[in-house]
Amino acid sequence: MKLHALITIDGFITDFLLTTANIDDRDAVFKLIQTNTNIKILADKGCISNELKVSLAKEKEILFLSLKIKNRKTTS
Repeated sequence: MKLHALITIDGFITDFLLTTANIDDRDAVFKLIQTNTNIKILADKGCISNELKVSLAKEKEILFLSLKIKNRKTTS
């Protein structure tokens, strides 16, 4: 099982989603933020996706930041 949570900068959990381990973290992001707009998300390396970042920005005005993987080549 995996826990996905929306947490304020002060550490308060505002929403959460519990998924089985085989669910892609990026899919869980869409389910978790369905009712949110104009927020900022800081995610771990499991959520790295330029497509997800662009989609959230266009559809929900969400700034999506994810941690970088070491030794990963950047694409231009």
